[in-house]
Amino acid sequence: MALLIPIFLFMLLELVLRVSHYGKDYSTFVRLPDQYPGLIFFNPDLPKKYFDDNVAVPSVIPDGFKDIKDKNTFRVFVLGGSTTAGFPYPTNASFPRQLKRKLQLLYPDKQFEIINMGVSAVNTTFMAQYIRDVLDQSPDLILIYAGHNEYYGAYGAAAAGLIKGDNPLLSWFFYLKEYKTYQLVENLIAYTARYFHDEAPFGSGKTLMAEMAGDRLVKHNSPEYKEGINQFRLNLEYILSECKSANVPVIIGTLTSNLLQKPLDSVTNPNSLSNKIFKSAEKISTTDSAGAYNLFVEAKEKDMLRFRAPAEMNKIIGGMRLRYGSTIADIDSLFKNKCEKGIPGYSIFVDHLHPNIYGHQLIANEYFNQIIERGLLSEPDNKNLWALSDKILKETFPFTRFDSTFADIKIRVLLNSFPFKKGYGTQIIFSNYKPSNYSDSLALQTAEGKISWTAGHTLLAEYYFSKQNYKAFFKEMMSIIFDKPFDTYTYKSTASYLIEAKQFVPAYTVVSLLHNVNPDIYTLKTMGHLSVNLGQYPRAEYFLKEALKLDTSDPEVLYFLSLSQFYSGNFSESAKNVKACLRLNPNYSDARQLNEILLNR
Repeated sequence: MALLIPIFLFMLLELVLRVSHYGKDYSTFVRLPDQYPGLIFFNPDLPKKYFDDNVAVPSVIPDGFKDIKDKNTFRVFVLGGSTTAGFPYPTNASFPRQLKRKLQLLYPDKQFEIINMGVSAVNTTFMAQYIRDVLDQSPDLILIYAGHNEYYGAYGAAAAGLIKGDNPLLSWFFYLKEYKTYQLVENLIAYTARYFHDEAPFGSGKTLMAEMAGDRLVKHNSPEYKEGINQFRLNLEYILSECKSANVPVIIGTLTSNLLQKPLDSVTNPNSLSNKIFKSAEKISTTDSAGAYNLFVEAKEKDMLRFRAPAEMNKIIGGMRLRYGSTIADIDSLFKNKCEKGIPGYSIFVDHLHPNIYGHQLIANEYFNQIIERGLLSEPDNKNLWALSDKILKETFPFTRFDSTFADIKIRVLLNSFPFKKGYGTQIIFSNYKPSNYSDSLALQTAEGKISWTAGHTLLAEYYFSKQNYKAFFKEMMSIIFDKPFDTYTYKSTASYLIEAKQFVPAYTVVSLLHNVNPDIYTLKTMGHLSVNLGQYPRAEYFLKEALKLDTSDPEVLYFLSLSQFYSGNFSESAKNVKACLRLNPNYSDARQLNEILLNR
């Protein structure tokens, strides 16, 4: 009986903590019914389960998807790290977003939900923990681009801490973190540690990359090196076996990186073996590109700061095709073929492994091609549109100077910090950056974390509107709309501004996009109203009649329907509807004028 007392006390404490909503909810997905009813989101608190309090916990991407999947929806989850998330760019530039826009363009009659689950500094251990929850959401396809973070990512083979990714106790450890009592003890320990160390968290000014790596080197073929390989293989096998059991197809991308990046371990040790090999490669690169390529690969393999995945991981990925029926998107070979002399470098990367916008476009296209080849979607019906799709998507790319400057500052911060340079220069970069205009100033504030990305675009859009630069206003707001297509407020606010400025064509574009996401009386009525202003009377009549099916008591709908019929020459129907409008609102002045005109015909 005495043994049951501590168990009872533990259960009582756990109950009290749960009832009082203490701690974090580490569910993979959450609902926000007050803000976005009917939608599910990747839980923004989930990464906190995998990172200590002394580092800046990476964020998740709020790609909402419907809790009840529509029959006409093709749902894709994209698993990965910072490349998948789009670093250093805003999410609109990431390959999952570029893939979504291409699919929407080429298959206009189908709905696409592309849920980007990319999180910086996580590895396959993180993904293996939530894969079953992903499969519970009825995906039609899973895309994977992961493997670079197996050493320094959360619970990676070379990460700090006793429990690593291939430790069988790790799942139990994560299970314990679900308990509020465990979180309470963990928070007390963290509070006590901060009290005695006299240091505020995040006070170092280090990048997340520097925080995760520290000074831990991993020698080629060392036990730690092999642990990282084994961790990747075991996690990938688990993820793919779960997907195979659920009969969900998977496309895995091979891993690629910048071979022209100087070995990262050479920053602290210029005489490192990797750097010597790298210099040898540079010497022959103009005369023997094939030999140089092999040496650049060897230099990367010998780089003991293992931010770039070893070639062995691509061999593991290749072996998954036969064992689990996975499709391979050979990103590595693609990048090699697209670069001068077949050596992936700075024409396609911004740093050691993150692609530039062109690189993200290439990845998106390769995944798209594999979707077609596997027969998950038929070839687009409109072959001409398919041929022009890259050109069209480039012209309508939701990316502005603000985004470009924001990304440029983030790249500067990264490349002027460890392991690219000695010391940590984040604050120096911020203080030395001199904005040349209001857009750059807002981008700097966003990069510093003083304002959100959405706030930056909104403030800039309002500035452009005040200057009557409506085209620039439209572009800034469209960036927000493409980022959060489920947020109806942004559509309505943007349309309202444009209608006020009599910019009816872009206003119609915005409302029609909202209609595709959330058709209702507002979208039908507004598209009808705008169609009248644009002289598209048959189209206006169609939308307004559809609006009447939802609400027969709206005098504004009846007035604009009457007006569209008047301009179409259908005077009898126009007279009938304007009278119906005036019965609902006898003081509607525009309707009274129209009625007077009709009576005097």
